[in-house]
Amino acid sequence: MNDTVQRNITQKLNSFIRVPDYIAYLAHILTAMPQEEERIRTITGYHLKNNTRLILSSSPEVAQYVKAAVLRAFDDGSVMIRNGAGQDIVSFLGVLEPTNWPECLSQLVNMLDLSDLDKQEAAFNILEKACEDYARKLDVEIGGTRPLHFMIPKFLSLADHPSSKMRSHAVACLSYFVPVNCQSVFLHIDSFIVCIFRRASDDDPSVRRHVCQALVLLLAARPEKLMPEMDHVAEYMLYSTKDKNENVALEACEFWLTFAEDVELAPFLQPLLGKVAPVLLDCMIYGEDDLLWLKGDAEDAEIPDKETGIKPRHYGSKSHVYERDTNGEPTKAPKARIGAYGEETIDSDEDDDYLDDNEFVDEMSTEWNLCKCAAAALDILAVRFTGDLLNVLPAPLKDKLCSNHWLQRESGILALGAMAEGKSC
Repeated sequence: MNDTVQRNITQKLNSFIRVPDYIAYLAHILTAMPQEEERIRTITGYHLKNNTRLILSSSPEVAQYVKAAVLRAFDDGSVMIRNGAGQDIVSFLGVLEPTNWPECLSQLVNMLDLSDLDKQEAAFNILEKACEDYARKLDVEIGGTRPLHFMIPKFLSLADHPSSKMRSHAVACLSYFVPVNCQSVFLHIDSFIVCIFRRASDDDPSVRRHVCQALVLLLAARPEKLMPEMDHVAEYMLYSTKDKNENVALEACEFWLTFAEDVELAPFLQPLLGKVAPVLLDCMIYGEDDLLWLKGDAEDAEIPDKETGIKPRHYGSKSHVYERDTNGEPTKAPKARIGAYGEETIDSDEDDDYLDDNEFVDEMSTEWNLCKCAAAALDILAVRFTGDLLNVLPAPLKDKLCSNHWLQRESGILALGAMAEGKSC
């Protein structure tokens, strides 16, 4: 289907927004019209996701029909339809909250026990997104019980599943409840930590990345739980910071940035400086994206910079990813405009398709990566431990600055800049 046809279908669907019970029609097309093309039904499911707020103003009968229809679609034989229904489920869970849709949560958790691995993974994928986006909303009592009281033990057991995807989902789901001080997790905190250590050497990089993420979040929320094993944790995170998979390395590097940012943890970090600082220095080598950004700067060097186009010299933590609002939910930039009828009229994800080359490079320049994370961590270490750092880094810095490879020399210069900025603070 070409772009014109797809655009026409979307416009036609938009024209129906004023029709009463509009979302019920969308749910019906998605679920009960198998004679239609999969792409049409999938587009309808996407449109339903963008209009989930309409369910709040719908009659109880319509709301119940839509919720039941979406759950049926999630069991469809088509992967495209299941994926579309999965996105709808995540959106409706956010709007309705689990307290008003307990049957959805129950179905997803029950699907984790199916013998069909594809359906298991599909259900866990949805649960992971829900845990990431709505951790606080899931930590509630429904019908006299707290769903997380049986979900957390279930996730812990699935962390040893033969499927790497299932293991990855399990560790991820568990970690997302740490920043919101979820009591259901802290009741099993020792089992959780044992689970993390058991998965630390997993063959799958996605699992290891989530292990590193969990350790970062635990360090920020419950550092006392890690301190007794800090020697082992530190060795593992140093090893992971050098992982060939950059996603794993970046998540591990976040550990040192989080460690450095917490003044109360300084006495525990100081003995590790001799090992941590050289590893951070090795991470401060420009990657392909950084080189592309620098190339763009060189090509327009003769053109005066606009005020909005001047890029920051130093980078802060990506900790905004873990920031929470007053309800404990992750704070994220709005992704859509809300129309007069509650519909989402523009999804910013679509705008990404229209970035020109310069905008693409500018966007890359602000993306958090291993080099920027290491530079930010070293910057803070220079503030906290100026004298100690000067005793640790001269030899490795000299090796960098005298290297025959310009990227190595550049990383040494970048490190000197970070240390100078930190020392001047």
